[in-house]
Amino acid sequence: MVERDPEKFLAALIDAFRNREEANTSLKPQYMFFCTSMSAIPVRLISLDSLAEQFPRASMNANTDLSKRREQNQILFDFFSNALASFESFCCGSYFVGAALDPVLFPFGTPLSGTLTKLKRIYPKSTLESYRAFAPTSAFTNHLRDCLDSDEYRLIDAMRNLLVHRVVPGRSIRLGGNIPHGIDLDQWWEGDVTRIYGGSGFPEPKRVFELDVNCLVRQRDWIENAVDGLSKNLTELTVTSL
Repeated sequence: MVERDPEKFLAALIDAFRNREEANTSLKPQYMFFCTSMSAIPVRLISLDSLAEQFPRASMNANTDLSKRREQNQILFDFFSNALASFESFCCGSYFVGAALDPVLFPFGTPLSGTLTKLKRIYPKSTLESYRAFAPTSAFTNHLRDCLDSDEYRLIDAMRNLLVHRVVPGRSIRLGGNIPHGIDLDQWWEGDVTRIYGGSGFPEPKRVFELDVNCLVRQRDWIENAVDGLSKNLTELTVTSL
């Protein structure tokens, strides 16, 4: 289980980084960015724990109870926003460990140079590319690659983008009259929103997420296992080099 106390999460790596920074104060920006990024992870995971626990209750009668549906929609929005943010924060923090060890492969600029705007370009895939150059065969690099290539991560990314930028989920609604199918957004397809109306002749979905009472528990468990493994691999790769 990943440590939920921000003061204890990645404690060994933080201690090693602090010692390096005290011996070389030019590394203070890297150290501070690392700490602030990694301290967000336990906060995100605590939120995921709470939201996954709330979801089954919010799902009861959500098809007919408008207040429950609103609650469920908010939980889904909060969950996938926190889920993606947990990976983005972890990758950002990981980048700054690399920046302390090899500033050429992990550039980010300095306040005096006026290039700190490049911070917004530090995202999971750019972190992976830098670690591929820095330690291409390491367990951390391989694990990070596998996480970012996984169906689970892609689903989290797609769901977060769907909820933040586009729509809230509908429910299975049976239409009356002679219409032979209902609107079904209990399953969400990526890209082609016309798919929600059922029928034939539409492309097969690229990715699907089914709403059920345990769907967020499963996602939370996968995230926890991924972060736990990445944390151990990152510590093993970097702590002795700091």
